[in-house]
Amino acid sequence: MPAVPRQTSQAPQRQRTRVYPTPKIADVIIRQSFETTRTAIPAYGTAHPDTTQYPNHKLVYVRVADEQGLYFEFLYAADRSDQEDYNYEITYPYGGEIKYPRITRKYVLPRGDNALALGSADPGDTLTGLYEYLQPGEPGGQFGYLQPSGGFTYEFQAITQATLVAQSERPLGDELNGLYVEVTRVYDVIPGSEDPTSSNGFGQVDNGYTVERPIQDKNWVRLTWTLELPRTVADTYRKDNFDQCPISGYANLYLVSESIKSADDQNQTSKIVRVYEGNIVGDAAISAASVIGKSREFPGKMPPEKFLSYVETRTDMNRILSPEDIALDSVSAPSGMLLLNSKVDPEGTNSGNRSITATKYEAGSVSGKRWDDNLRDYVPYTVSVVSSDDGINYVETPGEQIEVQPINRYWSIVTREAPRETAAPQLVKEYYTSMAFTWPAVLPMAGPGALVWDGLNRRMPRGSDTYIKELFYQFTLRRAWSGICKAKVRIWWQKSAPIVNPIEAMQPTEIHVLWPIGVIKVPSCLHGSYDFDGTTGDNNPDYGPIGFEMHVDATNYTDWPESLLISSKNEPYKGGFRSEEVIIYSPPKYTTA
Repeated sequence: MPAVPRQTSQAPQRQRTRVYPTPKIADVIIRQSFETTRTAIPAYGTAHPDTTQYPNHKLVYVRVADEQGLYFEFLYAADRSDQEDYNYEITYPYGGEIKYPRITRKYVLPRGDNALALGSADPGDTLTGLYEYLQPGEPGGQFGYLQPSGGFTYEFQAITQATLVAQSERPLGDELNGLYVEVTRVYDVIPGSEDPTSSNGFGQVDNGYTVERPIQDKNWVRLTWTLELPRTVADTYRKDNFDQCPISGYANLYLVSESIKSADDQNQTSKIVRVYEGNIVGDAAISAASVIGKSREFPGKMPPEKFLSYVETRTDMNRILSPEDIALDSVSAPSGMLLLNSKVDPEGTNSGNRSITATKYEAGSVSGKRWDDNLRDYVPYTVSVVSSDDGINYVETPGEQIEVQPINRYWSIVTREAPRETAAPQLVKEYYTSMAFTWPAVLPMAGPGALVWDGLNRRMPRGSDTYIKELFYQFTLRRAWSGICKAKVRIWWQKSAPIVNPIEAMQPTEIHVLWPIGVIKVPSCLHGSYDFDGTTGDNNPDYGPIGFEMHVDATNYTDWPESLLISSKNEPYKGGFRSEEVIIYSPPKYTTA
């Protein structure tokens, strides 16, 4: 009985079908069923078990093959090669012109980095269609583009000018989606690429232009020629004005204008519009007698708009009847006004209007305040406009800082700052802050911790009647203090240089008294003055009866002051002088106990 299910379970394993999704037989997809109780599901990418017959196939998809879920169908596929033989689509996006085809290729490729560099050549070997490819050197084939073949089927070589202009990648959405993606690559034969000089567009002279007559002269012609060139060529190439028009029948026209802009959604080509003008008969030069549009301007003659209190402008217009009336050099403004513009607008070859624009104005100034962090104050300033000559010769007055900035050949902007003078004590700007400071040790002058000394009698030797003097002293210092203290910063500004207040730092010293009968030594500290005196006594075996004394001066401060000027500086600033003082406040005094 157990042999029966084994026989039935092997039948689906032998069931194998093949699908050929492309014209390439090697692209076969193998579908094979397995019993789920006998076969574990391998990972996608696992090689086909029959490596002899299918050495390159790997697992790409697994699905249930029956309603009971007893069998699974495994799909195996191999990487596809030579897809260019069948994966192309040809369109003609550039106005339907067959010289500029677009080849769109779709690939089934393994997931990964499939991007190519833009500009890569089309990889196709051969293409078959209703067109023939003219090789260079063949009649009419010097540019190597496609031409109609009369409806016959020809095999032509790869379009060698086609280069990669766009590419994209997306999931396949079918059984191959686990390992493969669909990659689309677009190759274009870009207009202008067939042009031997790669810039002049002579290959497009037979179309794309319009002709008009802009003035009342039948021989004066304006030709507008629109062509397309590769973007990399068009964006770096410029035609010189007055180049001769290359279009047949219009050789007497010359280039007067050129514009370039992107022409396609792939940003591979640029649309160039070239405008040519001139007489189509007679002298090939541009006729001055037919061009009466002239203009003469005086830019920058007026000061910037924000400084104008009022502006009065007038335009005088006169009718002209001949081109000789276009001279503008001798035009002058009405009395009391400034000439801004003179021009001639044509209505035709022999008529038009000449206009003169003039103005008069009154200039003002602009005032304001801005914060100066160095002065801790808002500093008033005035901005005005002066002539360029006045700007060069501008001299600042005491108590102001000026900046002269030229804006054109006619005008300069002058900015003047004049800080408020605050030399008087009641006007000094000040603020409180905190800063680190060290206060020295202090020797009290009286009370607990004060320095006391005396000479004591010491019997020597023990049991004898002989006595000698021996020094005794004691003291307790108020310890030094270091830390963050309250401080006040005083800032002021004045036109003339102020007198700098002197600063006096606390200067602690040590006390060192050396006597025959002993030593008094006090570490560096603030202390008062002392007069030390004493005697060796009557029975000193070494010195005999000697009296001695010593004076010690007090330090400059004998105790911490309530406040102390620790910094005072003065420096030139904004046409005057900026002064700053820092006052430090002592910490709470503590006892020596």
